[in-house]
Amino acid sequence: MARINNGILGGFNGNLGPVEGYVRYGVAYVRSKKRKRTSPPSPKEKIQRKRMEVVNNFVNSMTDYVRIGFEEAAEGKPISPNNAAKSYQLLHAVQGEYPDISINYAAARLTQGTIELPLNPIAIAENNGVRFNWTYDTALNWSDRSARAMLLVYAEETGKSYYLFSGARMTEETDFLELPAEVKGMKLHVYMSFIADDRRSLSNSIYLGNLVMETLDLNTMEISTERDSEQSQDKLSGKQYWDAKWLSNATGWDIGYASPAICQYLDQYPNKNAALLIPGCGNAYEAEYLVENGFTNITLIDISPEAVKKIRHKFEHNPQVKVLAEDFFQHKGQYDLIIEQTFFCAISPNRRKEYAEKTASLLHEKGKIIGLLFDKTFEQQGPPFGGSSAEYRPIFNPYFQIKTMEKCYNSIAQRAGSEVFIILDKIQ
Repeated sequence: MARINNGILGGFNGNLGPVEGYVRYGVAYVRSKKRKRTSPPSPKEKIQRKRMEVVNNFVNSMTDYVRIGFEEAAEGKPISPNNAAKSYQLLHAVQGEYPDISINYAAARLTQGTIELPLNPIAIAENNGVRFNWTYDTALNWSDRSARAMLLVYAEETGKSYYLFSGARMTEETDFLELPAEVKGMKLHVYMSFIADDRRSLSNSIYLGNLVMETLDLNTMEISTERDSEQSQDKLSGKQYWDAKWLSNATGWDIGYASPAICQYLDQYPNKNAALLIPGCGNAYEAEYLVENGFTNITLIDISPEAVKKIRHKFEHNPQVKVLAEDFFQHKGQYDLIIEQTFFCAISPNRRKEYAEKTASLLHEKGKIIGLLFDKTFEQQGPPFGGSSAEYRPIFNPYFQIKTMEKCYNSIAQRAGSEVFIILDKIQ
């Protein structure tokens, strides 16, 4: 039985006599019904199946990466970015004779676009990961020079990929990808691309060769193996931990641009002279957005001296931005608005009540907190530390009127369905 979706002239779904219909990416198709095959595959079919198997294993290990890398190539076509990536590898990056068919890693392409690549790109094994270096061409236009690195390492032995979507800007000329201990001794294939702030314009990927991690220096910080250990959680929220993350560029929380949900709220915030605070500010993309939109009194706090050094350099010509290297819980000041973006999830859960009390003490009488909290739990030991609205409400209720704590409808794609947007008014 088949269902005709758009009248007698429309496509249909299901079986109709000897044919079957289906709709894919908005296009209706009709094909002969599949029959059970009794004959063995031909030599040509065996070759093609092997080629597909090799490509599938490679591309499926990096689905999220190639989804970005081939999104524009697939736009307007009845094909997904993932399949567009597979088509490219089948045409250009498969080598060998059956049955010894393999990926030609140097010919593989993981992203494609028109952003020009930097000069002299190299990758070297360093401590607990791979260091990427390059030289940016001063002749490039500004949009290309401000693009961010996308890094990927593929472990041939396990068929796993490790990647970073939004790394250092091209002008920074270096980045680092932290790797797990399991890759020690394995052959690793290394790729780099660049992506613009619009998250659509890209460069072609470049293959930087293969290397073997003969040694892999793990984080030597002593951490308790008990997941619920308060002492362990406090260490994971301290200055030493975060400085190590910044020094190694292991900033996986960094999305590379200001949160759309926070920007939308700030667009309707009326007081450009309000005193604003962003604790645990990281790369402070929200602060960049505030400066661009005329806000005049912005304070940024981060516990990592390395982070603060980078942020101060970023805002050295913006007197309306004050950058402080200190512990948020020791900070003194008075603010109209506190912007929460991946700071609450970075501190130990046993300090969340202290966070609520501290933020309330830093706000003027009519002050408020706005921002995003995770609405999910994480299997691995944090940070990030997750939670739910049911857990958060009792923490904030003594100090704030919860005006909004609802599922965020405009989260970034990677966090869709796993965040709540909050607007918390300080209780008078």
